[in-house]
Amino acid sequence: ADYDIGDAVPFKLSATIAQDYTSYTHGYKLTFHDKEGAGLSFNKDSVKVYVDGTLITTGYEVVTEGLTGGCTFEVRFANLKDIDSVHAGSVISVEYTSTLNNQAVIGSTGNKNTSHVTYTNNPNDEQAGNDLNDERTVKCGKTPDDAVIVFTYKTIVNKVTKNPNYDPTVEGSEEYIPLKGAGFTLHKKNASGAYDAVGSELKGENMTTFTWSGLDDGDYKLVETTTPSGY
Repeated sequence: ADYDIGDAVPFKLSATIAQDYTSYTHGYKLTFHDKEGAGLSFNKDSVKVYVDGTLITTGYEVVTEGLTGGCTFEVRFANLKDIDSVHAGSVISVEYTSTLNNQAVIGSTGNKNTSHVTYTNNPNDEQAGNDLNDERTVKCGKTPDDAVIVFTYKTIVNKVTKNPNYDPTVEGSEEYIPLKGAGFTLHKKNASGAYDAVGSELKGENMTTFTWSGLDDGDYKLVETTTPSGY
């Protein structure tokens, strides 16, 4: 998944309810745990929860404070038995977005988002009917961690000119040397085929290297919008 810094990145978490769900007469707790890297900012208001594709608005809470294990947030179902539409084999889904921010890691390492699910796994556990928000009172199973990575990139442009003193017979003689005084604007092709500017022009009196960070993949156009004196 490749995104620009500032994009809202969509994610989806899903869990399938056990086939022996009806045996859990004392309650059934389910919690999605999610841990995001520093380059992702969780958007709490974006959370939507579905049971078998149908949106629900009650029966769960989104928690962002007082969490353990470095979690960014949790979506907790205190007791799925309180949600009439849930049955054996139901798929519980959580959809949300996180914004790729200025702390995003550039390049192949990427920005990791890791999640797992904990759930009541003993239908005979009478404690499951007590404080279902406290996992210490409930014997829970845990799925393995599952991770996805969001990538973003940068491009570096060097402005050079022909070296008038270049001598190919001299070891170390450079054919091109940095040229000051230019300014560049980067444009990205949008869905309609037009090019939109990526930020403002980059220029500086002594600038010869121009860097744009936090770029999605795509088609770009580089325009020299300020020309060095004499060119």
